Amino acid sequence: MKDDNRGIVFIASSVVGLKIRVLGTHRPLQGSPIMAWAYRAEAYDEDDRFHRAVWSCDHAHDAPHTAQSCGEEWLASGAPIMAEDQAVS
Repeated sequence: MKDDNRGIVFIASSVVGLKIRVLGTHRPLQGSPIMAWAYRAEAYDEDDRFHRAVWSCDHAHDAPHTAQSCGEEWLASGAPIMAEDQAVS
């Protein structure tokens, strides 16, 4: 696992050519001026030089390890990749 200090964690995948990254972003915390972190997993083809996402979980996670687990579960399920017209932009 490699942490490049930009909120992205790279994990080796069990599906040839695919890797999971966890993205962290801020979101408003209701009733507080403090922003909370929200995490989501994305998969990308390591052979794609732009590392465009071929899959992304459709929900936010409160912790990076739960987002990582979500991505790993998707890989374990056979990693059904989205059609080109559904790809994450």
